[in-house]
Order: sequence, then C-alpha cells, then structure tokens
Amino acid sequence: MRVLISADAEGVTGITNTNELLFGRPHYEFMRQMMTDDVNAAIDGAFAGGAAAVVVNDAHWTMTNVQIERLDPRAELIKGFHKHL
Repeated sequence: MRVLISADAEGVTGITNTNELLFGRPHYEFMRQMMTDDVNAAIDGAFAGGAAAVVVNDAHWTMTNVQIERLDPRAELIKGFHKHL
C-alpha cells in the first residue's frame, strides 16, 4: 500500500494564529518545525500500519514548508508549485 500525506499548515500542532503561518513572520520557523514533526508522526503511523511507501505533499502557500533535513528518510517529499504524483 502507498500512502499520500498532504500537509497544510492550518491545524499544525501549537499554531493558534494565522500570522504564524506566513513566511517572514516571527513564528514561521516554529510552524515549520511543528509541521515537520506532525508529518513525521503521520509517516511513522503509516509505516506502522503497513504502508510500503509514503509520499508527502507540502501543500501550504509556497509549498516549501516541510523541513526536508528533518523529514523521516523513509518518505518521499514533493514540494513547490509543479508536482507530478
């Protein structure tokens, strides 16, 4: 089974204000860290549930929010505006 995780920033753990979602704002890097942590938890759950492969779609605004250097290496990340699934 292949799993697609589409991650958006609205609803990320610890984010309570839309100002925290925007590039250049004081809490943007915190949002990226928390978004990546949430995605990693979903990846772990997918593999624990029997996934053979996991693809993560960064779907918030510029679509460059998930921190690839912290992403679970078992998953593939697609980001940016032009994506082929």
